Amino acid sequence: MNERNEPPHIHVQKGDIDCKFWLKVEAFDIEDAYTYNLNPGNRRHIRKILFANFDYLVEEYRKFHSGYEGSGKYSGGNDESA
Repeated sequence: MNERNEPPHIHVQKGDIDCKFWLKVEAFDIEDAYTYNLNPGNRRHIRKILFANFDYLVEEYRKFHSGYEGSGKYSGGNDESA
């Protein structure tokens, strides 16, 4: 799946819970992209964590996706084997 054309987002998985949230940077908001097996209590807990780390998540998302080359593979990070 190519996610390069999607806005900033985060995937969350734990046990049988699976969800994806759009990080609405301009509005400092979070929107459900999809949720599976997510009850209201878990949703509140996850959103609280996402808001507490919002700027960091957006920054890391942008760093990660700027490290991609045309091959679709991540080219960033330290490769000490070279």
